[in-house]
Amino acid sequence: MWIVNAPSGMSTTWKIVSTFLDPVTVEKIKISKTNTDPSIFDNADPSQVEAKYGGTQANRSEYLYATINLVPSHCPKEFLIKKG
Repeated sequence: MWIVNAPSGMSTTWKIVSTFLDPVTVEKIKISKTNTDPSIFDNADPSQVEAKYGGTQANRSEYLYATINLVPSHCPKEFLIKKG
């Protein structure tokens, strides 16, 4: 797992937390203060990484989000707030 653009506090916290974890787990987690750390390509092909992180994949401007209906279907219509 890669954590990019991590603040300096994250690195300090990670150094403390990682002492309590299994070395195999610690080896799988990398923290980078920049968003273009070249060592990310030891594990990922540049074509799979967005350009803003140093790869060749086009930057995404749209993401798919799941929509959640927070109003139960059995709720009376007079309780719904109308937009507009």
